[in-house]
Amino acid sequence: EIEVGDWSSDVCSSDLGPARRPSDTEAVVLAEIRANPKASAKDIAAKIQRSDRQVERAQRSLREAKVIERVGGTRGHWKVNG
Repeated sequence: EIEVGDWSSDVCSSDLGPARRPSDTEAVVLAEIRANPKASAKDIAAKIQRSDRQVERAQRSLREAKVIERVGGTRGHWKVNG
């Protein structure tokens, strides 16, 4: 199981902008995406025991920060940049 502290080497504050650190949810979502790039928000939410909406918000934030991007649309997969 992934713990919140596991993200520290995966994401640094420069990935999300100069003055912003990733939230706990963003860090765990990123770790899950790295482990399974084809996982849906619903799958990730069930695994990390957070709501679908929390995971979708974290994914949107990571996309806006260009940490992740979606390749292939709905049936595609996540690509982690960097």
